Amino acid sequence: MKNGNLDGGLRSGGQVGLSGRAVRPNQDSGGERSGRTRGPIGRPARFRIRHLLLALALALSALAWHVVGVTAQEAEPAAKPAVVKTERAKPRGRLPAYYARVVSATQREKIYDIQAKFDEQLKMLEEQLAALVSQRDSEVEAVLTAEQKQQIAAFEAEAKARRGASNAPAEEPPAADATKTSSTP
Repeated sequence: MKNGNLDGGLRSGGQVGLSGRAVRPNQDSGGERSGRTRGPIGRPARFRIRHLLLALALALSALAWHVVGVTAQEAEPAAKPAVVKTERAKPRGRLPAYYARVVSATQREKIYDIQAKFDEQLKMLEEQLAALVSQRDSEVEAVLTAEQKQQIAAFEAEAKARRGASNAPAEEPPAADATKTSSTP
């Protein structure tokens, strides 16, 4: 009894379900139907139909969008005139990291001019550096004995073979070198 009503809380025109409880006019009570068809989740079928229509409309619009895009892409090559390939000019220089995002066209040209001004000097210095490294290596090698030079040549050949083997399919591992000393007594 609710609010002093003897009819179980029913208002005028209300219905009673199988369990004896009051049922709203649009509520399904299991055995009794309220006149509406319900979907599997408890929603009326008209909501399912709306969702299906919406999904169908979206699918058709996506298909139309795709077809329009494909036909536009097919039409583009026919509309373009024949492209004549020209040789690209040699790049003038390279901007330092992140400079391209912030410099203007005039600043870019100034940077390229500065780089060109120093390129010749840098090439000469790189050649001098290579010559100095070569001279240093030959003087260091002159300190070694003939036997040490042979051992180093063998180590270099072994390392080169391993590098070549890592690029090629795996075969047998290289044999132990007789020049290596055993660490066990």
